[in-house]
Amino acid sequence: MKKIACFMVVITVFLSAQVRVLETEVLDLGNNTIQPVFSNDGKYLLFSSQKGLQCYDLIRKSSFQIDDIGADYSMDIN
Repeated sequence: MKKIACFMVVITVFLSAQVRVLETEVLDLGNNTIQPVFSNDGKYLLFSSQKGLQCYDLIRKSSFQIDDIGADYSMDIN
């Protein structure tokens, strides 16, 4: 039992050390915004809203519509 508890503590410490929050920011994306997905480089946020599939540019602080409908999507920007 001691080995399992020790293993769980080590794993928890290891996994919690992998996340670093550098900055927090409140984004006004409108009402009923769901399923946010960040791009790999962290410059864009893809989300679904009442207006359809939207993309928010975190550098320019603006969003634009991609499609009228958005469900089960992913982002791959190179």
